Amino acid sequence: MRLSGWLWITKSEIEYLFRKLNERISRMNASVDRLTREVGEMRTSVSEAATKIADLVQQIRDNTTDPAVIEGLADELDQLQTDLANAGTPPEEPTQPETPNEDDNA
Repeated sequence: MRLSGWLWITKSEIEYLFRKLNERISRMNASVDRLTREVGEMRTSVSEAATKIADLVQQIRDNTTDPAVIEGLADELDQLQTDLANAGTPPEEPTQPETPNEDDNA
């Protein structure tokens, strides 16, 4: 098959290039799916935290005359703050460096 004035490419070369392209698209799709799951999980965590904070705020308002209850609720808010800070930082997973694939140079 002639693509331009000087470039010739065979059907098998085209098929090879399409296979490589499809492999890369599949890897990208898997990455997007994983990211979508992670965003959904984070959204759920944030929603649960917001509900918990609203509940604690109301408890504080309801118990403004009891210092022990207020101290306990303040401690719970501190713990929730720590949990939220850690929620955005997933545990480190060992990663395997990608080895160059000579087929990727095509």
